[in-house]
Amino acid sequence: MQQRRWSNGFVQVARKLLGELWTAEWTVWRKVSASFLILVQMFYPCVALGSLCLGLIAIIRGGDMAFYQPFIAAAAAIILSIGIGLTLMPYLILRRGPLWRYFATLASLIPLIIYVSLSNAPSIMKTVLGANESWKRTPKTRHASDILPAADGLNEAP
Repeated sequence: MQQRRWSNGFVQVARKLLGELWTAEWTVWRKVSASFLILVQMFYPCVALGSLCLGLIAIIRGGDMAFYQPFIAAAAAIILSIGIGLTLMPYLILRRGPLWRYFATLASLIPLIIYVSLSNAPSIMKTVLGANESWKRTPKTRHASDILPAADGLNEAP
């Protein structure tokens, strides 16, 4: 249920801001860049649709995926190069552990992204197509002033 509330919020933000964004007096490149930042969550339905189509193609073709192997290999190479390019240097600089652990984590990302995509895509698409559910923000923690002692008592030794 939490995912549905979140995706509805994304769609509401996109609906509200995209019109204002494209009527603003910005350069086209700035508008495109801001649009990508707002629409980045559409990645999930795209991955879900691609995964489902690949599965259906495998079923329809009786498991013969020879024609699609170059496309699958190219997509895997792009995913790996982006994943390694974005994460290897920080992993090494921060000394997070041995390389085998890094590659094990990297290998788990593709199934994780597919899982998240399949779980988020239905609610995102339902909202895009007009479903209107109430969207509630996640409750926040108490304010720091409720937790911390009064400022005038901080310098006193016990």
